[in-house]
Amino acid sequence: MVTDYLPANFSTLVFFLLMTVMMLACLLAFFFLARQPKVWELSQQHLFPSNIILSSFEQISDEGAGLHQSRGCPCPKNAKGPGDIPPEKVYSLAKLTFIYLLIAWVSALTNGVLPSVQSYSCLPYGNTAYHLATTLSSMANPLACMVSMILPGRSLALLGTLTMAGTGFGAYNMAVAVMSPCPILQQSQWGDVTIVLSWVLFTGTLSYVKVMAGVILRSRSHSALVWYGAAEQVGSLLGALVMFPLVNVYDFFTSADYCSLQCPA
Repeated sequence: MVTDYLPANFSTLVFFLLMTVMMLACLLAFFFLARQPKVWELSQQHLFPSNIILSSFEQISDEGAGLHQSRGCPCPKNAKGPGDIPPEKVYSLAKLTFIYLLIAWVSALTNGVLPSVQSYSCLPYGNTAYHLATTLSSMANPLACMVSMILPGRSLALLGTLTMAGTGFGAYNMAVAVMSPCPILQQSQWGDVTIVLSWVLFTGTLSYVKVMAGVILRSRSHSALVWYGAAEQVGSLLGALVMFPLVNVYDFFTSADYCSLQCPA
């Protein structure tokens, strides 16, 4: 049996050029957002002749702020914007460094390293296993975000444990991809179940870690959340730079042709 492949709609070079343009656009947006001056002031406006007062956030310039103060504006002087949320817990520099390293590591695995080998780890078990692994792992991401809203956990020990567990699932997926086209448990249904569950748990656990890390940094300050995005982008970039030559240049992985696959029983 010979496998017939459909022609590609565009080349690999075009795809990576588009991804590069998107990354540069994100970097440019981050550069301008991080340096945009903002002054937030809490304003009170009487809409009706009663005791009802509408409080809203308005972004005003420094000149406007001085003008309101000169006119005797009853607004509080130390009004804070929506991004300046008082921290619930003080984290030391070592703990903050651990959180940012955690974000970079998780982003490298989920955005750069493992997605590039998903087809190598799933196709040896058949098209059904590959379809279930990709679909259910994509569903695990929003499900983990919902779980983080219902059962939030800000313990760094918990996040570290979940990161180690997710890394273990990712290591299994990577090992199966290295053994492609003839990985372990290929002739057994347990192999299909294991690879699907491994991808779902890998995505779910690390997605939960990323969400809770963002919650922790959001409660600290707005700038901490901005650097969360920077750490995520750096981790994703490093993961992609590591995997690109292994997959596309050195052909370290071998794709499985399930229609004409011949492996020892």
